[in-house]
Order: sequence, then structure tokens, then C-alpha cells
Amino acid sequence: MTKTQKHIYPVNTPRYGKTYSFVIPDIPKSINHAYIIRVNKRRAFKFMSKQGKEFVKLVHSIVSQHPECSNFPLTNKKYKVRITVYMNKNYRNDVDNFAKICLDSLNKTVIEDDFHINELSLKKQTSTTGEPYTIIDVIVLDYGEQNGNE
Repeated sequence: MTKTQKHIYPVNTPRYGKTYSFVIPDIPKSINHAYIIRVNKRRAFKFMSKQGKEFVKLVHSIVSQHPECSNFPLTNKKYKVRITVYMNKNYRNDVDNFAKICLDSLNKTVIEDDFHINELSLKKQTSTTGEPYTIIDVIVLDYGEQNGNE
């Protein structure tokens, strides 16, 4: 093995399978508004706020209207989740603050647990319609039989 080859590792690239798309007519609450942290003596507890619960409820209602909702939650698979947030021109927020509430809203509705998400893509754009909305795509990954459960 040459010096340049010693850091090359075999890669098992997934194939992309079925995509489930959900259009949410709102933008996710930032992590600062979706969760409340309370400190009690030496322990900290994280609770979902009223705003966070409302967004999760909205996602659940959209998911329940999906034509393949009888197949949810999807189990024993690995997933890629692509989140695109379309916001008003003057709205400012860090893109990474949107991820947690979106992923938590998929738990036990679309996927069994967000532990099974192997890839995550976040994007924010200005809405061309003037109305804020979010598109969440859940894509089934197929790693083949070699290491499908890693």
C-alpha cells in the first residue's frame, strides 16, 4: 500500500429509493422557540413548547392525509431527509435551528425513529409565493445486502 492509499476506505454508496414528500404550510419553529429547558437543582429538563407542539401537530395532520399513510411509520430502513424552508424575505433564522423540530415531527409518524436517518440536507430560501412553507422529503436509502443495518 502506498503512502497516499493508506487513508482510502471502502465506501458503500446508497441507492436512493422511494421518496415521500410533505408540504407543510408553515415554517418550523427555531430550536429556541420549540423547546423549553428547565433546570431543577442539578438536572436540566427539555420540554416541547406550545409552539413546538403546534408545528408537530400540523406535520402529523399533513402526514395523515398522504396517500400512503397506511405504510407509516416506515421501519427497519435507513433514510435521507431533505428539509427546504421557504420563508418571507425579512425573516431571519439560522438554517440549523430548523432541523430538530422537523425531525422530531417525523418520529413515529413517517419513520419509526430519527435514529434511522443517515443523511440530512437543510436548505432555506425566500418564498416566491409570499407565504412561508416547508417541504420535507423522506428518501429511503438502500445500501444493499452487504451492510444494510449499519
